[in-house]
Amino acid sequence: MAALAADPRIHCKLSGLLTEVSPAQLADPLAVLGPVVGRLLDWFGPERLIWGSDWPVLNLAGDYALWRSLTDQLLAELTDDERAAIMGGNAARFYGISL
Repeated sequence: MAALAADPRIHCKLSGLLTEVSPAQLADPLAVLGPVVGRLLDWFGPERLIWGSDWPVLNLAGDYALWRSLTDQLLAELTDDERAAIMGGNAARFYGISL
């Protein structure tokens, strides 16, 4: 991922992470996902991360409300503008659509 992140044209989607957590780790998914999202933020920065719901596959590990709540906690240290970028602004820019 670090090698991919070195190319400024490449973005990373925060999606599909919860379904990769083992059933035992679902008791504390923040402990597992925190370091992963931290590394992605280090590599891509908040300007090249794009949030995705991963629905309906997400239902194998949790639900939309859980994933959204975990995301809010994982991004809590970011500024409002950085969170807004990840949660929709970056996707709009990357895909060339207006919100």
